[in-house]
Amino acid sequence: MANLPGNRGSCWVAGAGPTGYSPLDGSIHAETVVVGGGIVGLTTALRLREAGRSVVLLEALEIGGQVTGRSTAKITTQHALIYRHLIDALDLARARRYAEANSAGAALIKDWIREYAIACDLERKDAYTYATSGEGREAVVAEAEAARQVGLEARVLDRAPLPFETTGALCFADQAQFNPAKYLVGLAHAVADHGGRIFEQSRAVLIGEASRWRLVTAGGTVHAEHVVVATNMTVKSPVGMASRTQPRCHTAMAFRIDDPLVVDGMFIGIDDPTHSDGFGRYGPAARRTRCEIRYRPGWERRRSLRGVGRMGAAEPGRRGGRLALVQRGLRHCGPGALCWRTRSREGSGLSYRYRIQRLGHQQRDRGRHDDRRDDRRPRQSLAEPL
Repeated sequence: MANLPGNRGSCWVAGAGPTGYSPLDGSIHAETVVVGGGIVGLTTALRLREAGRSVVLLEALEIGGQVTGRSTAKITTQHALIYRHLIDALDLARARRYAEANSAGAALIKDWIREYAIACDLERKDAYTYATSGEGREAVVAEAEAARQVGLEARVLDRAPLPFETTGALCFADQAQFNPAKYLVGLAHAVADHGGRIFEQSRAVLIGEASRWRLVTAGGTVHAEHVVVATNMTVKSPVGMASRTQPRCHTAMAFRIDDPLVVDGMFIGIDDPTHSDGFGRYGPAARRTRCEIRYRPGWERRRSLRGVGRMGAAEPGRRGGRLALVQRGLRHCGPGALCWRTRSREGSGLSYRYRIQRLGHQQRDRGRHDDRRDDRRPRQSLAEPL
């Protein structure tokens, strides 16, 4: 069985190109320092520069190569079942403000793409939330009513336009997707063109507060009146948010498909675990589909990986042992087929199960074998790539 050609990493980052901002060297001053060169940090920096404020942005690695550059790339106000939840947990007024803020954010991205001529593969797409159970369909219908209450247009469908069975879907029309890494590279150029200062390879190792904020990197220090921490994981600082975070694992795959019209749109499932699927153009004449699941690392409940075989990875095998954890890798199983391998513990060894995904969603077991010699591996760790 030959390996599927491909590379680790993000298809969006791979097509974004280098940025080339130098590391911080020495001591500088600014009105505001932004920590993090993702979509939050760069949006904040550009907004401040448009308002005439002095801004320094620090990125620990490279612009666009981290969380935003590895995201699902959707520009949408449709976030699974969020509006029903906000109305029930908070109130209608705050749910409406959430919808308005997200609508404004989506409009701002599209406006900046046009204003700053950012080439980031922007495509108009419908966004779908889909269910695969009767209970899920009821939740979809309730979410449609909640969306209408906050001023959004939503349409309930009998099924999602996907190559497997669903019990219903909620469609938000005229949403969009893009290459988020290319978008961030364009935002960074806009910040720099407006006089903002950007430093890559400049990790903030200390955030201190005295008469002004002081941010220390390996190469220098920034003194500022204001600090914006826009990192994925909060950093240790006087604000004290670092202890309120927890890890979450997202397993994602992207691959080419022969027929660009087989599925069109952006999709998110409401079943557990969450599946996020999208289809679009990445690179010259390249149509690709991407699949993602997310779960907490170390979960030992079967439901955390239930149903993965539909889009993106195989449903784990288990016979009274530990949870089968999805391996981050693919194998080629013949024309038009992808194969995923999962791992579970059975007795004192490991069991591997292969499953094949073909067009039309027909699946079958490829086989299984026990590896009794590999029992020294940790019981709660993701397996290595194929």
